[in-house]
Amino acid sequence: MRKMKFHTLAFIKNMMSRDQHVFVSMTSSGLDVALYKSGFLGWREAAFANVPLDSLGDDLALVKLGLSNVIDGWHIPSQTNVSWVLPPDIVGVVHNKTEARDGPELNQVFPFTRDDISVSKAWNGRDLSTSILWVHKDWVAVLQRISQTVGLQCCELFTRAQLFSAFMPQSSRAHGVLIDAVRGESFLHIFNGNRELIRSKNLGSGHAVLLNAALERELAAIGGSVASHMYCVGTHPQDLLREAGQGTNQVFCELQTETPSRTLRIVALSLQRGIEVGSANDAKAVKTIGLLSAVAVGIVLTTLVAVLWHDSELKTQIAQQRTNVRKDLVLYEEAKTLRLDAMRFAKAIELKNQFTNQPESFRVLADALGTLEPSATLHYFSQNGANVRLSGVTDAGKYKAVHFKDTVNFRDAHEIDPRSIREAPNATFARHLVWNEPVTGVVGVSSKVKAP
Repeated sequence: MRKMKFHTLAFIKNMMSRDQHVFVSMTSSGLDVALYKSGFLGWREAAFANVPLDSLGDDLALVKLGLSNVIDGWHIPSQTNVSWVLPPDIVGVVHNKTEARDGPELNQVFPFTRDDISVSKAWNGRDLSTSILWVHKDWVAVLQRISQTVGLQCCELFTRAQLFSAFMPQSSRAHGVLIDAVRGESFLHIFNGNRELIRSKNLGSGHAVLLNAALERELAAIGGSVASHMYCVGTHPQDLLREAGQGTNQVFCELQTETPSRTLRIVALSLQRGIEVGSANDAKAVKTIGLLSAVAVGIVLTTLVAVLWHDSELKTQIAQQRTNVRKDLVLYEEAKTLRLDAMRFAKAIELKNQFTNQPESFRVLADALGTLEPSATLHYFSQNGANVRLSGVTDAGKYKAVHFKDTVNFRDAHEIDPRSIREAPNATFARHLVWNEPVTGVVGVSSKVKAP
């Protein structure tokens, strides 16, 4: 569960960061600079450069110049995040033996007051860290200024020993002591059996390294008599000079590591935590975000209270509207019935007027009715000049054929498809006739209209 939590935090951290990140590993003899880019498959190394230095220069001027030449050649966006991996005389480490999470007891392990230093946040929270990284705020200001000068934004500081944590063998009964040599400089790192860094020291440059004395002091500082396994990297075991006459000589094993590029990449993509730092703009941004968040929370709470306050009133209004709709529906049905009755009455009056004003139309209709047998009922009658169409049903049965009588007033009488007359959808017979004495005008009468 703990490992899953760390991986989840790392994933969220990568998702929230920019899509490019620079790592700089610095010693007094040179810089290792790597550029990492985020892609579909995660972070990858896009470029790597080594910058030899004769010295750091006054106020790290040579570091600024060498880093600027590399960054300018890569053409990366301004304000890209940069993390620094620094020697132990800049980013130190103390062994946390207080078993305290915070407070005066924990402050005593630092060589400066807490107001003058920045510390790693790994010791805050539920899990107490074995070691705590610290850096003086003067160094933070210098590194932020250098980063800003070359167009980068300093975000996190690591110590050099963290480059080798992944390569140290695990042992439950012994510490791991590593001599790290790079370009004439030597460093001493001490890890516990869980690969956690507990001490780190700069041994200086040259060959006059009193290793046994330095090792004895560092082991005494952690207050342990645990056995130690000795390792070295960047130098041959036989080339290490130890102080004469200090007991049995230690046997060094050469630690198998990767190239500087690969080693720096492992730290960049690992879950190791450094000292998180930020610019003044970051602090202002955090305050601004906090203020905006408070305002947003206030607006949300106010809106929620207003919604809850109006909830009962809205329910009452909805119930009243439903009652009004039911009442309006009854009135609508009544009005609809009255309208249909009025339309039927108007049709009946229109039919009566047609019979009264146009006796020729009535005579054609009477002749047409005379062609039907008594069992037939007329549903539709229309006249267009001499052409007459009629349809209906029989009382004897819906599907019984109708026999038409011969008459001298009509000619060319023939049956047609009842479905062709849409005004009489229930008709079972239809007929087309031609009247022998045509009249002018078009008349259509539907049997659904009853005489008043």
